[in-house]
Amino acid sequence: MRIWNIYIEYNFVSGGIMNDLKLSSLTLKVKIYVTGLLTLVGLTYLMLVLHKWLDTGGWPYKVAEGFQYMEYIELTDHVHIFFPYYWLFVFAIPITLFMLTSFSENIKRFFALFPFLVIVVDSACVYLIPYVSTGFAMLLWLTGVILGFTLLALLMFNFYDLWFRKAAVN
Repeated sequence: MRIWNIYIEYNFVSGGIMNDLKLSSLTLKVKIYVTGLLTLVGLTYLMLVLHKWLDTGGWPYKVAEGFQYMEYIELTDHVHIFFPYYWLFVFAIPITLFMLTSFSENIKRFFALFPFLVIVVDSACVYLIPYVSTGFAMLLWLTGVILGFTLLALLMFNFYDLWFRKAAVN
């Protein structure tokens, strides 16, 4: 355990290898790879938005209709499908890469926490619609919009740092 603590301290806290690695200083082939990876993440989220749009037409009342009569097991199955999809495939990759940008630590802290909190609220709304009020469908719709704009901001910040920010000279 002590070795792990030393590794974390060196690489992430005290200016070690991970703190020296920045998106702006990557080689061209790695920048192209990261660009492709982030583009696929964005397209994946767009496919999710399209799927939800086709299901509901973008109307919160149709979201409420879809969830209000579901049983607990059906709701759990729905959240089970989307919860890891959101945080792992859509947000973990852009957020991890965002930690390697040159943006301020406060912005990094915000993006390290905010999307995951919104995902928890989003998932909770699925359960609140049938058991508390169908009004939570509006909050579910709103969290989806917030997540979309959060992902867009992450992608734009990552692309900016990757392609337009000058690499720091040591």
